[in-house]
Amino acid sequence: MATKKEKSLGMNSINARIIMLVVICILLFIGLNAAYIIPQSKNAVQATTEKNMQDIAMFSGMLVEDMIEENGAENVNYDMLKTVLEGKGLAGIDSSYVYVVNEEGTFLYHKKEDKIGTTVFNEQINNLLTKIPTGSYNATGTFHYTDENGVKKYTSYQ
Repeated sequence: MATKKEKSLGMNSINARIIMLVVICILLFIGLNAAYIIPQSKNAVQATTEKNMQDIAMFSGMLVEDMIEENGAENVNYDMLKTVLEGKGLAGIDSSYVYVVNEEGTFLYHKKEDKIGTTVFNEQINNLLTKIPTGSYNATGTFHYTDENGVKKYTSYQ
C-alpha cells in the first residue's frame, strides 16, 4: 500500500514560492509608496494648494483695489475691508484667511481684530515691502515661513 505524501511548505514547494513572491511584492509596493508615490502626491497637493492660495490672493487684491478706486485709499478702513474679506480663504481649512497690510506693514485687515494697527512681523513680508518702492519684486508669489508660535505657514501675496 502506497503512502500519501503530505504537502510541504519547504523552500522548494510551489506554495512557499508563491507566498514569498506575494511578500516580496507587498514589500516592493510599500517601498515604492514610501519612496515615490507619497512624496509625489504630497508635492501635487502642495502645488495645487499654493495655486488656489494665489488665486484667493489675486481675487482679494482685486476687491481691495476696487474698494480703493471707489473710495480713495484714505477712506478704506477695517469695517469696509471686513465686509468683503471676512471668511475668505481655502474651503475646509480653518487656518486659511486673508489679511491686508499697508506699505508700512501695518495690518489694515486681519481675521483677528486685535492685530489691526499692529505691524506685521513676518520677515519675508517686510522684505517684500522694502522691495516694492524699488520695483524689484514679483507682483504675486507664495512663500513658507514659521510663525512666532513655531507653526509652519504658507503665504500667497498680491
